[in-house]
Amino acid sequence: MRFGKLVVVGLAKERTPAGATQWICKCDCGNTKVVRVTNIGRNTNSCGCAHYSQGRLSHKDNFYKRWSGMMSRCYNSKNDKYHLYGALGVTVCARWKHFPNFLDDMKAKYFKGAMLDRYPNRCGNYEPENCRWATARQQVNNRRCTKFVDTPLGIMLVSEAAELAGMPRERFSSRVDAGWTEDQLFDPRNREALTKWDRRRGKRNV
Repeated sequence: MRFGKLVVVGLAKERTPAGATQWICKCDCGNTKVVRVTNIGRNTNSCGCAHYSQGRLSHKDNFYKRWSGMMSRCYNSKNDKYHLYGALGVTVCARWKHFPNFLDDMKAKYFKGAMLDRYPNRCGNYEPENCRWATARQQVNNRRCTKFVDTPLGIMLVSEAAELAGMPRERFSSRVDAGWTEDQLFDPRNREALTKWDRRRGKRNV
């Protein structure tokens, strides 16, 4: 049975001091909560996480969404990315399972549009020592699928090399996977364009 964000998974062994029956519930965010039968669906519809997505923390909605997404990827088997996280054993440290703690640890370095990124160990768990706020580009470059390729300007990420070659990343990546050589991927007659691109990339990285 579902009540808001809570799904009943079993009957709790212990009753309340008044002798009321309690249920064990799993919240969509991943937390487990024991709720008195008479409260569920009326006064209680989440483990408490919903409280932090509204009211006094409404100005941090984007921040809360990052936390909620992290919890869902690791503990909600219905999440479309669960197979890349929770199913592979990726977990959230005990401290961060409670949003206020996550907020305290990560709010100082947060910037608009920031993505939560596991770094330096991209295969590790979500914990203070292994997480950073990153740009979308940094996060993409830190994914397991990141590949490198030889170019006339040296070794580059496939995403950068595709830009250099002037074609969509998906098309360029498929040609790399098909075994195309450097001469096939890049027109050797286009040295002037390559030089201009290199200068532009250098200014962007300064």
